[in-house]
Amino acid sequence: MGKKRETRNKARDVIGDYWRANREINEKDYEATRNEKGKPLKTNEKIWIAVIVVGAILIVFKYFVWN
Repeated sequence: MGKKRETRNKARDVIGDYWRANREINEKDYEATRNEKGKPLKTNEKIWIAVIVVGAILIVFKYFVWN
């Protein structure tokens, strides 16, 4: 008789590779952003937040107050 062939589960290999790569990327991203938590917002970030909040308030006024 011939050699018995080793069967491989290609789907498992692909999922395992994806999981390992994604895990490494997440660990690198966590290390890069770990020290940035708790820092104050930059000026342009504050401006964008203010614009979004004012826009949301105006949309609420438009549909509920100025109807």
